[in-house]
Amino acid sequence: MSKARRILSRLGGLFRTHHAEKELAREVESHLALLADDLERRGMSPEDARLAAKRAYGGVEQAKQAHRDERSLLWMEQALQDLRYGLRTLSRSPGFTITAVLTLALGIGACTAIFSLVNAVLIRSLPYGEPGRLVYLYTPNPQFKLPVEVFGPAYADLYDLKRDSHSFQDMTAFGQSVFNLASEGAAERVSAARVDGDFFRTFQSAPELGREIRADDNQLGHEKVAVISHALWQSMFGSATDILHHSLSLDGKNYQIIGVMPQGFEYPHFSDIPYGESQYKTTQVWVPLALTPHELADRDNASGNAVARLKTGVSIAQAEAEMSTIMVRLDKLHDPQMRGWGASVKNFVDSTVGHVRSLLSPRRSSSALLQERSASAWRSPFCACCRSSIRAIFHASAKPLWIRASCSSPSPCLC
Repeated sequence: MSKARRILSRLGGLFRTHHAEKELAREVESHLALLADDLERRGMSPEDARLAAKRAYGGVEQAKQAHRDERSLLWMEQALQDLRYGLRTLSRSPGFTITAVLTLALGIGACTAIFSLVNAVLIRSLPYGEPGRLVYLYTPNPQFKLPVEVFGPAYADLYDLKRDSHSFQDMTAFGQSVFNLASEGAAERVSAARVDGDFFRTFQSAPELGREIRADDNQLGHEKVAVISHALWQSMFGSATDILHHSLSLDGKNYQIIGVMPQGFEYPHFSDIPYGESQYKTTQVWVPLALTPHELADRDNASGNAVARLKTGVSIAQAEAEMSTIMVRLDKLHDPQMRGWGASVKNFVDSTVGHVRSLLSPRRSSSALLQERSASAWRSPFCACCRSSIRAIFHASAKPLWIRASCSSPSPCLC
């Protein structure tokens, strides 16, 4: 018999147990009868021949079990037996069964929701080329006693850094904004970003339609162009194929649409920028930064944002050391009362999701959380599943009271 036929035969045996048992009993009885007849012909009495036949045959039940193991898939048969036993046990206590099922459903559902959140924030691949080489640039000033991430480089300092540094492949400045977007007689608020000509190149993200904002778009008089998100293209323009012939009305001014970003690119999100403002959710429109000559020369406004891409092989420590050296020279160009600007380079991915990662740090283990909070199973999906399983076992097997008491103790435990 081929291996495939043997497996199919064993699977079929799972569903023909009653018939197979009858056949097995008849076959065993036939063997015993043949042995007994042979012994009777040799001169033994029928009763003695029957006993001798059983001794010669061996253990009847052991032989039957060996045959059962051979004819079926043992592990599957045992699983079906356990399932039937479990269903019978649960059917005797419907109230307990409903409570246990609801508890497990809540625990599994909560675990699924938590994983979906973590996946969306931490595990999903970012829609940027080589995000590990992206960094945030900051210019902290100790005299203000504020976090490092509050101060981005002033525009004049940033463009001097771009010119003089050798650690960065690309560097970009951008700011966040909100526009009134007019659509079919109504207006809605949309989050936007004002970006320079190196923004999309720094992120290595190109539009799926049209082109990105370039350096010549940041020249005054040429700045009325816009790149829109995939979501806005779908919701407002119905994924129109002639989108590059449309325009947007932002704060009453028309901006020609020159590109549509791929789905998933909506940087900056609110959570992407440390100390970002909650009114900026996800970016739907990008327009040129278009700095005036006065803004380009300004060294006192540190409210912008700067992202850079490290050159291959350059570490964050090396980039920060070079930036610090340059900032020592640039700091002397500031007003004497506004000096003290330093340099800080932070990993882009860590800065974006670090506040979520800290909640998942191994140092904040489940046991530490349980010590801080009540040991209630409702606050931990894992505990909900474990406690329900343990209680089901105790309920079915009726363990001694002292075991139940130790499990129900309010002190923290693994389950």
